[in-house]
Amino acid sequence: MNFPSYLDSLIRTLAETLPGVFGAITVLIVGWIIALIFKKIVYRLMLKTDWDERLLGNTIVDTNKFLANLVYHHHGDSSSYCARNDGCELCS
Repeated sequence: MNFPSYLDSLIRTLAETLPGVFGAITVLIVGWIIALIFKKIVYRLMLKTDWDERLLGNTIVDTNKFLANLVYHHHGDSSSYCARNDGCELCS
């Protein structure tokens, strides 16, 4: 059993793998931050309009927040492609 060769192999494997892992984590964090920014923008824009109050009247549900969360979850989960792959209007 040659211990230094196993250690060398482990170090080489980590050196080849870690940049890809760090890159994936970076893309995940940046995408998450962008999705949060879009959520806040949509929420603030929706607050400036009163279309939901005119359309639905006084409701218990905050439709502005609902639409902001819808944008956040749709584009936060599938920023580069639509996982549903059913030709939804937002992704085409």
